[in-house]
Amino acid sequence: MQPGQQPSTAFPPRGDRIRCPTCGKGPAYCRPTSREWWCDVCFASGEADDSGPLTTGKGGNADAGPTGNESRKVAASNHPVPLAVNLDDLLARTFSPRRWIVPGLIQEKDTAMVFAPRGTGKTYFVLSLGYAVSCGEPFLKFRIEHASGVLLVDGEMPAEDLQERLAKIAAAVEGTPREPFKILSADLLEDGIATLASSRGQEIVEANLEGIKLVIVDSISTLCGGRGRENEAESWEPMQAWLLSLRRRGIAALLVHHAGKGGDQRGTSKREDVMTQVLKLSPPPGYCPSEGAVFEARFTKSRGLTGEPAKPFEAKLAAGPTGGLEWSWRDLEDSTRERVGALQTDGLKPNEIAAELEINRSTVYRHLRAIKRGADD
Repeated sequence: MQPGQQPSTAFPPRGDRIRCPTCGKGPAYCRPTSREWWCDVCFASGEADDSGPLTTGKGGNADAGPTGNESRKVAASNHPVPLAVNLDDLLARTFSPRRWIVPGLIQEKDTAMVFAPRGTGKTYFVLSLGYAVSCGEPFLKFRIEHASGVLLVDGEMPAEDLQERLAKIAAAVEGTPREPFKILSADLLEDGIATLASSRGQEIVEANLEGIKLVIVDSISTLCGGRGRENEAESWEPMQAWLLSLRRRGIAALLVHHAGKGGDQRGTSKREDVMTQVLKLSPPPGYCPSEGAVFEARFTKSRGLTGEPAKPFEAKLAAGPTGGLEWSWRDLEDSTRERVGALQTDGLKPNEIAAELEINRSTVYRHLRAIKRGADD
C-alpha cells in the first residue's frame, strides 16, 4: 500500500466477518488464507471480487444488496423452489441401471471410503485399484469387467514416490489403460490443491472430469479440510454437498482416510452417512513388518452387499518375478484357519490361540474341528 493510500473496504481483512450476500443473514466468515467466504446459516460460499462494499468490520452489518426477507424473495425469483414428485410418478419412472465400476465395491454414482492405520498399504491398494479400473482388469477378489476413466487426486505423496509406485504396479499388470487414468498431484502444482471443501478446490477437480467415472481422493486429511475441526460434523458439510453433486452427475468417488486410535475412521462419523460402502484395512493379529504389506479387509458398511461379495478377505502385496508388485488374496476364513493350525502346532491351547488372534474361543474350536476333518479325509 502506498503512503497516504486508504485501505480497500471492498472485502474485510482475512479472518473477518461479513453479512452473507446470499441470504442476508450471515455472518459469513472469510478464510484466514484466502478471499473466500462461507455462510453458517445458508451454507453458501464464494470468493470476493472487490466489486462492492461487503465489509462490516468485526461482526457488523454489511451494506451490500438486499437482506432478510428481501434477499429471500430475490433468491426465490432466481431459483424456483423444487417440487416433490408423486409416488406414482416415481414408481413409473424408468432409471438406467447403475453399472458396477468395481463389482462388489463401487457402482456408478457411489460414494465409498477406504480407511486404515498408517503403514497398512492403503495407498498401494487404491493406486492398484485405480489402475485396474482404467484397464478393465481384475483386482484381488473384484472381477472388474469394464474399463472406466479414473481421476486420482493425491494430496500426500511426493511426485517421485507416486511415479515409482505406479510404475511397479503397471509392470505387474498385463493390460494397459483403455480409459483415462489421470493423476492430479498436489506436489506437481505450484500452489498445491486447495481443500476440496472450497469452491476453488472443487473447481480444480471438476476441470479434469472429462471421461471420468471414478474419482479417488487420497486423502481426506490432506485434501478435505473444512472450516471446523476434523471431529466436528459441521466441518464435513461442504464436502458432503460436493460429493452428492458428483453423484447427481453420475460420478463415483472413493475417499482414502486414516484410522483413529480406536480403530475406526478418524474424525466425525458423519462422513459415513452418504457412503454406500466403507472398507476397513487392518493388519492381521500378530503381524510382523517383515511379512510385507499384509492386511485384512472388512466392510464396516455395505449398502446392498450380501453373500460372497460382503465376505472379509486377506490381501498381500509382494514383489513379482518381473520386478513389479503383485497382489494375492484369500478368504479371511481360510487365513484364520491356517493361523489357528500353525499356533496349535506350536503348542498353544485353544484359549491362548483365541487371545493371540483376537478371536472367540468358539471360532478357534470351529477351525480346529475343520482342521481335524481335513486331516481325517
